[in-house]
Amino acid sequence: MSLNIPPWMDQGRDLFLHLIGAGGQKTKKIESRTNCWINISYPKLPSMPKPPMSITIKSKIARIPPVNVHTAIHMIEESLVEFLKDKNAEKRLLSELAATAIGSYKCSNNRSG
Repeated sequence: MSLNIPPWMDQGRDLFLHLIGAGGQKTKKIESRTNCWINISYPKLPSMPKPPMSITIKSKIARIPPVNVHTAIHMIEESLVEFLKDKNAEKRLLSELAATAIGSYKCSNNRSG
């Protein structure tokens, strides 16, 4: 499962650091709670002024249902929403994550806030 971060989000070093947390604690917490691997890639593509950032989530145990992957996705979505400067952009972010996701994605539409 891969999530592609929309190019309109500020995808600089600040977003990367926000997603991993101090000392990588945020991603370690997600990995620990969900038994998933989290990989954040920020490829350098010369043809794009802002290369897309992607987050890959993969279950460490193949026989476990995708519930753990969906929990990891939800935790990452929460972190991305926290990072938004314009809180009105939350629905746009979630719909674009769903539209560009690779793999099984279940959008978290029931957010409050």
